[in-house]
Amino acid sequence: DEYTFLDGKNMDALEAGTGETKKALGRSDYKTNAFVTLINPDPENIGNFGELNGRELDFNNEEDRYEALKWMVDEYIAKFNSKNYQNVRLAGFYWFDEYLEVDRDKALLNRITDYIRSKGYITIYSAFHRSEGYDRWKECGIDLASMQSNYFPSEPNAPNNGPISRLTDTAAIAQLRDMGIELELDNQAKKMGITGFKQTLQVGVRTGYMNGYHVYYFSSGPDA
Repeated sequence: DEYTFLDGKNMDALEAGTGETKKALGRSDYKTNAFVTLINPDPENIGNFGELNGRELDFNNEEDRYEALKWMVDEYIAKFNSKNYQNVRLAGFYWFDEYLEVDRDKALLNRITDYIRSKGYITIYSAFHRSEGYDRWKECGIDLASMQSNYFPSEPNAPNNGPISRLTDTAAIAQLRDMGIELELDNQAKKMGITGFKQTLQVGVRTGYMNGYHVYYFSSGPDA
């Protein structure tokens, strides 16, 4: 949470920006919903987490993985509440991995998402196109899921990049699996980046996903 709550940046900036916007619109009761990132304590990627409650955690042990996730959730909530934001509401947690190892992590994910709901929040997830376990998100206790088209016309070497047919394919899959769509802008500095985003919006109008649950990915950050 060190970077999430930097002075004047990230969450602080969202608080300030929302304040300016609601004032301009005359919406004094409005609050922006914010989701914070929940990192998977995967033993394949994290080997030295450190101590928690005086004990060195071992992520080969599922109980230790759960304790680490629970600690992250509690730390985020405590830090958010300490900031006393007036314009931003903590809505939940974003599961950072873009694939699900369901056979290994199903019980763990259900346990931590249950804990998150018990605190009054939800968990969201965004799969890359047809990623492992994308169609089994409900089994893991996740509340809202979306899928990426990974259509990047100005970045042909981007991971898992596909043709324009990805837009309609993703819409069909998402409808079948009760998922939303991730709207993606790969590079606003290139003409085809803007074109690709416009095509994404156009397919959204034709297929109806613009009226459903969707999230946004802008590769170069908020300045896009």
